[in-house]
Amino acid sequence: MMGISMKIWNEASDKLKALKNQGRTEEHRNIEPELLFPLDYLTYGDKNSYFISCMVKNYPEKKWMNSKEIVQKYPAFENLPEDYVGNVSYDAGNVKVKNALNGFRILSETNGADLRYNSEVTSFDKSSITLTDGTTFTGRNVVICCGPFTIDKFDKNYTNVKVIPTETINFGGDLSDLPGIFYESSEKYSIYSLRDKHDFSCQKFGIHGEKDTDLTMEWAKERIPSKVKEIIGIDACFYTVTEGHEFIYKTNPDGVHYGYGLNGEGFKYMPAHGKIIYDGLITGDDTTYLKQLKAKI
Repeated sequence: MMGISMKIWNEASDKLKALKNQGRTEEHRNIEPELLFPLDYLTYGDKNSYFISCMVKNYPEKKWMNSKEIVQKYPAFENLPEDYVGNVSYDAGNVKVKNALNGFRILSETNGADLRYNSEVTSFDKSSITLTDGTTFTGRNVVICCGPFTIDKFDKNYTNVKVIPTETINFGGDLSDLPGIFYESSEKYSIYSLRDKHDFSCQKFGIHGEKDTDLTMEWAKERIPSKVKEIIGIDACFYTVTEGHEFIYKTNPDGVHYGYGLNGEGFKYMPAHGKIIYDGLITGDDTTYLKQLKAKI
């Protein structure tokens, strides 16, 4: 699924560059076509933990560093236990959200989409959607793409979707001695961290499901003590998960189709969601991923 998303992100970026170069309108001339921000991604932790042991077993071809090698590569880390191992991936990164939202809006409108804003959906069925301003759209298929705070409003048959509030700590300063993204797995800690803010000038880290920062701060003082003085704030984050940690594609008994991009990974996979829905519903040709998902369900 990541491969599908990356292909479409890059194709969209190329199309935006072409529109910018053509410069037919002021909006097109002001396009920011770069949609992805490459970063290195370190996965590390106790080699005996379930997650890390599965990673080592499933990816034996990867180079797994020991704790000393991890610290040598990323000197901000301290006090790594001797039984820690880690692997770095260089094909990771963040999506430039503002550029992506604006870019896909422009591409959608260029291809004839009629986008409406600030007008809620009041009713819908399998072939029509009506807005609060009275506008009704009709079509062969209706697909509802709900967010975590609107699922219960639009999908009365949803189940096992949890919105988990998480407090994350942000720090700035020199970030060159840390990986752009990292995840630590051990019996004591399950920490994730990634670059944040519109210009990726700070790093945020937290623990999924922790509503306060006590344990997160304990980790910071033990693992990256030199960064504690660089803390600039605390943010609230909502991590949305399904029971099976899968995205949701389904058709309810009323004939309405649904596609949810949840699990904290929804946005970066948005292009693949669109393709999966299009392939499965519009052309009737399910992608391999959707077939596998349906088989699992």
